[in-house]
Amino acid sequence: MKRFNFLFFSIALLVFITDQVTKIWALYRLAYGHSLKILPFLNFTLVKNEGIAFGLFHDGGNLKNIVLIIITSIATVMLIFFHLSMKNASILKTFLLALVFGGAIGNLYDRIFRGYVVDFIDVYLGSFHWPVFNLADTFITIGLIIIFYLQIIKKEHIF
Repeated sequence: MKRFNFLFFSIALLVFITDQVTKIWALYRLAYGHSLKILPFLNFTLVKNEGIAFGLFHDGGNLKNIVLIIITSIATVMLIFFHLSMKNASILKTFLLALVFGGAIGNLYDRIFRGYVVDFIDVYLGSFHWPVFNLADTFITIGLIIIFYLQIIKKEHIF
């Protein structure tokens, strides 16, 4: 397992840096309330997400933010524990868990230092817009979907 620790933390750091660089770009280049059309189904639209995924629970003020910081901190510590206790560790499993960990750290950083999570990726089809998200959300989602697939469909015991 120790041989994968460097890989885990390197990938997580790369995910975190990529996420933060894109968020900084969005903060400096996009205006709130305006969309930058990228493709027929993709806009960049700057949003302050003070809630959780998809903007849920956006009301609640500072107490809510503190609770979300605590919950996210516990989740990131659990991800490290999962990494360290992973059965049959492999490069793929390490990579997937690092995607989730790096994304979680990226959003946690936002919450701690900005008081909200920076979202800017707006995917839509016609008039239907998926809730605006960021790269950290994308890394977390991809990692979790494949982990669940391996655990549930392929019956590979990761943890």
